[in-house]
Amino acid sequence: SAPVPHDGIVVRNARLAVKNELEKKRLLNQPIARFDPKSGKQIYEANYTDDRKEGKQWKISEDTTERWVNKTVSHYKNGELDGPYEYTAHLHGKLYAYKSGSYKNGYKHGSWKEIDRDDIAVQGEYTEGRETGHWIRYDIISGEILNEWDR
Repeated sequence: SAPVPHDGIVVRNARLAVKNELEKKRLLNQPIARFDPKSGKQIYEANYTDDRKEGKQWKISEDTTERWVNKTVSHYKNGELDGPYEYTAHLHGKLYAYKSGSYKNGYKHGSWKEIDRDDIAVQGEYTEGRETGHWIRYDIISGEILNEWDR
C-alpha cells in the first residue's frame, strides 16, 4: 500500500490546485470568488477581462473574536480603480472608519467623504487625485465645524 501523505503535502497540493483554478478563471474572464474557510461564507468577488480587473469587486474581512468587520466595494476599468468606491469598518458594532467617493483612471476624482473612529469627517473634492475646491472637517455627532480650507 502507498504511504499516506502528511498534512503539509496535502495542504500544499490543495493550495496549488486552488491557485491553478483561480488562474484559469482569470484567463477565461470568469468571476473569482473566495470563501471563509471556517464559515463557508463568500468573502470576495472580482471579475477579470484580459487578465485585468474589470467591473465591481467586493471584499469582506471579519474577526469575530475582536468583533471587527470591514467591507470594501470598488469598481475597475482596464485594471485601474474607476467608478464608485466605499469602505466601511465596524469595531464592536460601532462605525470605526468610512470612506466613500469615486475613482477615475486610478485616481480619486469627484466628491469624497471620510469618517474616522473619533466621529470626525473630512469632506471635499478631488480632481485626478489632487484635493481641489472647498474642504471641511467636522464632528458628525455635534455637527460642529472644526476647520475649513480651499485648495
